[in-house]
Amino acid sequence: MDEIIIDTIVLDYLTRNQKALSPTARKRIEQADTVYVCVVSMWELANHIREGLIVLDTNFDSFYLLPSPLQRHAN
Repeated sequence: MDEIIIDTIVLDYLTRNQKALSPTARKRIEQADTVYVCVVSMWELANHIREGLIVLDTNFDSFYLLPSPLQRHAN
C-alpha cells in the first residue's frame, strides 16, 4: 500500500497553484493509494486567510474541499 502525507504548503499548492508542484510530486500524490492531510494544515491555512496572507475569492469551506486527486481518498 502506497501512502503519503502532505503538509500545509503542498495542500495549498494542490488547491490554489498546481504549477508550483513539480511533475514528480503531482504524480506521486496522484498515484498514492492513500493521501493524508494533517488537521493542523487546515488550521494553518485558515490562520493565513484570517491574517490576509492568503486571499480567497470564495469562502474557506467551499475553496478547500479536497480536489481531485485527493477527492477519491476522502471516503
